[in-house]
Amino acid sequence: MVADGQFHRQLDLLVHHSWTRVGLAALRLVSRDWDTFQALAARPGRIPTAWNEDFVFTDEENGCLAVKNGEELLFASLYWRSRQGVNDYARVHHLTPVDQRSATVRQRSAGTTDETFTARDWILWDYAINDPGAGHLPPGGFPPPGDTLHQSQEGDVYHLAPVPDDIPDPTLGVHFDGVETMLVGRAPFYLCEYGDHLITMNTTTDRTFTLPARQRFGPARDLATGRTIGAGQRPKLGPLSTLVLHRGR
Repeated sequence: MVADGQFHRQLDLLVHHSWTRVGLAALRLVSRDWDTFQALAARPGRIPTAWNEDFVFTDEENGCLAVKNGEELLFASLYWRSRQGVNDYARVHHLTPVDQRSATVRQRSAGTTDETFTARDWILWDYAINDPGAGHLPPGGFPPPGDTLHQSQEGDVYHLAPVPDDIPDPTLGVHFDGVETMLVGRAPFYLCEYGDHLITMNTTTDRTFTLPARQRFGPARDLATGRTIGAGQRPKLGPLSTLVLHRGR
């Protein structure tokens, strides 16, 4: 964007945008981070998604990642729509030169508490809005017209993730039934398999997890380091770290 003359035009738009959240983000870059940004060394690659580039980008705080492996791109959100507890669903988008797939897949997790939330029979949306002014809106939204519909996930039990001690009320003071609740749906540890990819993520700041054996998945290559990890090997995954394995060529 800098080389193409786009960056400063975008920055000007952000600084003068009337929406506070957008303008503050730009102001923070200019007032706090500008010198550091300017001091960053130039890189030969134009964009990391170019076909001749491979990379693994992970964000453990938000439970998401982006992977470029040869001519494959994989985007995944492991902490996906987990508003009241850990639902063990992941959302993935996989692209190759000839096709692309978008899917919601089951995954496994670990490190949750014994506290639970049971999915309600809500159709319009599956949560209560976290807003003190939304008391007039029924949790789950208004029932749609026509024949009575039911939620297929009703009765599913979601275990809650532990919440850091410095967050006294993850509901932010809004206590409607099924309200969106901060962090209780972000599992400490995720294991997600999709196609030839196996993703393990540790979202904690103070815990280490040991990967289970993966005999069915088989040996696979660590996309960040290039080393092969055998199906019976059980590497440890430290705080705020992710391991992405790929089997095959």
